[in-house]
Amino acid sequence: DRFREVLERHGVRCPLEAVTAHHVAEVLRSPRLYHAVRDPTAFAVNPLLLVRGLARGAEGLGVRIFEHTAMLGQPLPIPGPKGGAGGGPTGADGEPAAGTGQAE
Repeated sequence: DRFREVLERHGVRCPLEAVTAHHVAEVLRSPRLYHAVRDPTAFAVNPLLLVRGLARGAEGLGVRIFEHTAMLGQPLPIPGPKGGAGGGPTGADGEPAAGTGQAE
């Protein structure tokens, strides 16, 4: 197709796919969007929808969520990597991240 020809002419070698205007209108439901390109190897997350979904699932399990509430104390430790207590940011090696006040 023409889309693939243009990509190849410019040296773009990736699995991009042209999305039909009909499919764009069907999925995105916006009169302002007409064309799209899809990369089947890409992944994206909408952080708001993710957090709302996690909250809904937690509440379904009986968790109570208190919004607009100040934290007045240290949170309970969360089991971390290597069986230690977590509760804070860790680096790729599983050790406390630098500058978090959790380093030895």
